[in-house]
Amino acid sequence: MADLFRKAAAVELGEHFAQEAALSGLVGGNEANLTNAIPGEGYESTTMYPTFARQAKAAGDTAAADLFTEIAKDEATHQAAYKAALAALRTGMYPTFARQAKAAGDTAAATLFQHNATDEADHAQSFPTARKGLG
Repeated sequence: MADLFRKAAAVELGEHFAQEAALSGLVGGNEANLTNAIPGEGYESTTMYPTFARQAKAAGDTAAADLFTEIAKDEATHQAAYKAALAALRTGMYPTFARQAKAAGDTAAATLFQHNATDEADHAQSFPTARKGLG
């Protein structure tokens, strides 16, 4: 039964939500998505989950308080990863090469370098998760 719900949830998230978000304009390029996500992760890590943890602790539910505290730390990690990815996207070598190629009138090279910049930003986002899995 759990597998059935996992598969349904994966379709909802991976297909339906993604398609609806794209249609509604919620999905932008990597730079826009990172820029929009960073404040939300910050709010979750410094306000939302710590508040939940304090409320749970005040209610005597230490297990919930501990869980919310751990989730707040995870959200801070997400925020840091998004900031690093955004910085790499904005200041890395590929964006510089893309700007230089565009200035020189070489749109094919500019497009290729921008594609590489996007790939590198995607990789930067996945590193914290990969490191967590190894340690």
